Amino acid sequence: MARPRSASCTCNTSAWLYARTIRERLGSVSLSVRGSVGDAQPLQTLISPDKGENWTPDPYMYPGQYLGFARAGETLPAPIRQLVASLRVDTSISPANTLTLNERVPLDGSITLDLRYL
Repeated sequence: MARPRSASCTCNTSAWLYARTIRERLGSVSLSVRGSVGDAQPLQTLISPDKGENWTPDPYMYPGQYLGFARAGETLPAPIRQLVASLRVDTSISPANTLTLNERVPLDGSITLDLRYL
């Protein structure tokens, strides 16, 4: 049987949407984790701006910060065997009057999450 470990990830997400062909900022993107359940227990999402030294409840992911999961009211990541959660991706497009687009530009990109078991 696998030993439970604290779950965390280093969130290397981009905060802006760009059009490759015209190199213009089109809007923004944000990621958050919702409805986290670990080993059949509800969890809250934590972030750490200092590589795991300090943790704060926050469902949003930020570039270069760690993300962890804890039982309600706790502020350290909990050891868990199985995690089920929803990853929410929110995008927003800048107002048309602030863009110099003369044609349709498809949104094309990727986000990478680095998972680490502590």
